[in-house]
Amino acid sequence: MINTFDDLKKCALKNSEIHLYTKESDSYNKFDKDSLKAYDYMLQYLADRDISFKIHKCINYANVKYKDYDYKIEFVLSEYVEECEKLNSDLSNYICEIVYISDKDEIRTNVDSFIENMDWQNKVKDEFKEIYPDYHINFCGNIKKGYKNLFDTKYVKIYRDKKYINVFVPHDIVQDEVDKIYKEMKPFLKKHKINRIQFFKTRTDKILEDIVNNEDLINNYYSIKKNKDIIWEKDYDLKDNMKYKYNKKEEKYEKNKLYFIYELIKMPYYTFIGIVVFITVISFALICVIDMKRKKQPPF
Repeated sequence: MINTFDDLKKCALKNSEIHLYTKESDSYNKFDKDSLKAYDYMLQYLADRDISFKIHKCINYANVKYKDYDYKIEFVLSEYVEECEKLNSDLSNYICEIVYISDKDEIRTNVDSFIENMDWQNKVKDEFKEIYPDYHINFCGNIKKGYKNLFDTKYVKIYRDKKYINVFVPHDIVQDEVDKIYKEMKPFLKKHKINRIQFFKTRTDKILEDIVNNEDLINNYYSIKKNKDIIWEKDYDLKDNMKYKYNKKEEKYEKNKLYFIYELIKMPYYTFIGIVVFITVISFALICVIDMKRKKQPPF
């Protein structure tokens, strides 16, 4: 039970932003009886679902205009606490949220989508390691966490995840081989709905070891310009799968001449309707012009 500010602090991460503010004007961080009661209700909700965590930040929006909710708690799941307490940088990739809307007595949290995304990452890593034990994989897509309101399904928000991966190849792989490697990987990429893959080769094993030791949960971005110890890079976008076809003779991808048909199908309906209307108007105008010329011609 959370009855006092000290009770709340016992649940906090080291160096977290749970501070007791004395200024009454600071409505964002007031820890009065009402706010403590709301936080207790929210934390009990997580505890009832056997979710273990540490608090990063508590915010009280109860007296703020144009708010979506009255109270918010940012928290880190227990399995990431040790890692987060060592980090001095931004923890946003690890943070989950729970919010409370008092007038509707409604709780929303994005912890479910966060857990789903982490399960997906672990599954991809494990399977990739089995198939390609000499390669290293990490993630660079910004996985969005959608609120899932378990009381009313109409508030559930569905996000399209940017499932991007980085792959560091062994030192015996040359750049010309990557097209073929990508072709072989495509079934794996499609199975796990990976949108984009970027291949890298580092100058030495030590450099790769440093990259592995310093990589983040997600949002790992590399390039030749930023990372001088990367020899080459090559990327493939699976959204463009239909844009390119594999030439078996040349053993490389080349542009598909029929891709324009796919682009027409993918075109937003209003753009497509606009094009149809435009063609119809032009056709009608041409018919009218031709008809008028015919009428002007002498009957013999």
